[in-house]
Amino acid sequence: MLDGPAVDALNVEKDVLLYGQWAVGCNNLKTCTAIAPLDASDEGDDTPYVQMTWAGGKTDSYVFSIRRRDEQIAVLLPEAGNKLQQDLEQSEGPDFLHMVESGRHFDIPRSGFANVMATLQAWRTRSPSTTARIDVVTPLPAVRLEKLTPPPKILLAAKRCPDGHMGQSTQAWRAIGGQTLWRAGCGNEGLNAISFWFVAGPQGAPATEVVFPDRDGQPVTLYNSWFDEKSGYLRSEHYFGHWQSFTEDCGIYRNYAWGVDGMKLVEERSMPQCGTGIGPEGWIVTYRATVLNGPDSGP
Repeated sequence: MLDGPAVDALNVEKDVLLYGQWAVGCNNLKTCTAIAPLDASDEGDDTPYVQMTWAGGKTDSYVFSIRRRDEQIAVLLPEAGNKLQQDLEQSEGPDFLHMVESGRHFDIPRSGFANVMATLQAWRTRSPSTTARIDVVTPLPAVRLEKLTPPPKILLAAKRCPDGHMGQSTQAWRAIGGQTLWRAGCGNEGLNAISFWFVAGPQGAPATEVVFPDRDGQPVTLYNSWFDEKSGYLRSEHYFGHWQSFTEDCGIYRNYAWGVDGMKLVEERSMPQCGTGIGPEGWIVTYRATVLNGPDSGP
């Protein structure tokens, strides 16, 4: 029978796991990431966090860095990273390890780190269940349409919104191949607003609703979704926080590319724990495709 770390080593392939103040997850590229928020009162409103990454090879070392949003504040040298790892793994000691890096002071939490390492060690030593899955996508730019005549399916989408309330005017974009992407957005939903997306054409083909798959190919509902015609990316941020607090530091971020092959998942990030103060830019990447001729797929 598998013990705790071995079981978690299987689950960390699919989900972001929580241990104390640390969160850890691995993606389809066999890269694992662990993060923990830091208490640094002199850093302003954006919470800094410590990030530990591991490329997945049995001989690869763990790399520690201090980050805030999408900014890298500092990267620890291998010697400093190894010492920090060893100190955090000690069963006894202070709750936080004080560290000075690039003239800034940070308190690194110990709670949960030993469990993170046990899970990653189990992942590291076992035979990989699969090789890295590298999917390739090519997003294509589109043109925003101004004069719209929505298909009947688009107009009927309003009935599926809470209280039948559409939140904004219908939007549409025309792709190079002649297809049209339609968006019908709902309103009055607090933290997570729903949009319905359809593709029509070319040459008069009827509108069909877009199915958005997650990393396992299962359909998901998109919240707070929007389309960027310049990049061809359709992004979504589903927040787990209560709508009254408008907590936006936990949830799932997904990015899709609209191209000749339809709507393809480009990136997925997750942070199951609220109250971290870390926005989607710092959430753990659980899936990432290779993008050809496109910009970065992050938030």
